[in-house]
Amino acid sequence: NKRIAVSPIASVAAGHGTDAMVRIAKRLDQAAADVGVDLLGGFGAMVHKGMTSSAVALIDSLPEALSQTGRVCSGISVASTRAGVNMDAVLKLGHTIRAMAE
Repeated sequence: NKRIAVSPIASVAAGHGTDAMVRIAKRLDQAAADVGVDLLGGFGAMVHKGMTSSAVALIDSLPEALSQTGRVCSGISVASTRAGVNMDAVLKLGHTIRAMAE
């Protein structure tokens, strides 16, 4: 598998809403296909210190974004040794993952 990664999209796309995050995921998926990459990482957010509005939008977009793309992978950092565990983020992700599974 050929893989590439981008900077966490929640940081890059600050100020964008859920619909924009889905469009970004689709664009990333197409870009990965255009360059012959199997997996593209970085459709994610660093929320261990708190959730920004763009991080919330990205998390809310995950069910639609991941179901409409084939190469995009997501990761959300909810904890660090220094900041501890962001339990609000864990709860939100738990609900989001459950919604994706149903």
